Amino acid sequence: MLRVFVHPGGDKERGTIFVPAGAYPQRRMTSACVQMCATAIFLSPSLREALSHRWLLWLGQHSFAVYLVHGTILRTVGMWIVYGMSTKNFVPGGTNPDGSHREPKFLHPLSSGHKRVAIVVFISLTYLAAWAWMKWVDSSCAKATAWLEKRVFEDDDGSGKEGLAEKGLSRPSQLNGSSDGLLRPQELDRNRTPV
Repeated sequence: MLRVFVHPGGDKERGTIFVPAGAYPQRRMTSACVQMCATAIFLSPSLREALSHRWLLWLGQHSFAVYLVHGTILRTVGMWIVYGMSTKNFVPGGTNPDGSHREPKFLHPLSSGHKRVAIVVFISLTYLAAWAWMKWVDSSCAKATAWLEKRVFEDDDGSGKEGLAEKGLSRPSQLNGSSDGLLRPQELDRNRTPV
């Protein structure tokens, strides 16, 4: 892969379509491989069918909410399970007051069993939080957006005329000179406020 995608000439000079000169090869190759996997899934009916299982669709539907909440859960509950509720702090390496060398002191995980429990608890809590986010936060945001769209894009007086935003206007004063409240194309160009 290095010879084909990064140094095609074998002279350590970078410059291919996948990894241009000056680019970070590992990151570029990861991106290219993800794109190849996506293309393979798109072209394979059996892979598409396998990935269309209802549980996988449910997981995918919550993926953005998982992205939003996973960091907080990982840095709190996940760390508490792996390292315990410790009051010990990281002690950097350096020199002791008597001049002797001091090794840094890190927190150590409690056990491999704790790590396994942490993974199960982390995934469970993350998807529970993502489900709650989708149920209450996303639905509230969708209601607020629908209310805002109604206020901006629909008529306020019940006259059946489109709202100002639908006409590309921002202020009622831009409607001057029109007897029925609707602008003709020539009036629209004349009255449009430059951005």
